[in-house]
Amino acid sequence: FNSLFNEALAKEMRTDIEENDNQYLITMDIPGVDKKDIDISVLDGAVTISVNKTKNEEDKNKNYIIRERSLRSVSRSFYLNDICEDTIKAKYENGILTLVVNKLKPIEEPKKTIAIE
Repeated sequence: FNSLFNEALAKEMRTDIEENDNQYLITMDIPGVDKKDIDISVLDGAVTISVNKTKNEEDKNKNYIIRERSLRSVSRSFYLNDICEDTIKAKYENGILTLVVNKLKPIEEPKKTIAIE
């Protein structure tokens, strides 16, 4: 059940990933979240986006009759080949998170010539 629950939450973070020659563009819907509750991390080419919505002081004093907008933590990870981790840029506006992830430039090795004996 936990697995299904986590999958359902992750589907709320609907994502598009575009690729061109120089970069990846990740666009993710995360409505109703403050940007302070979003964490982005990168490890070995995996970009992980986590959202941690927790109770605040205002919520403690409220008496809800119905509460469908749950407090939760959820994350999604995407493995992207050959990314430049130091240049990732993130922007969050109107419930949409946008990441620009540059690709590493291929190292062009000089052409080697082999002498014929």
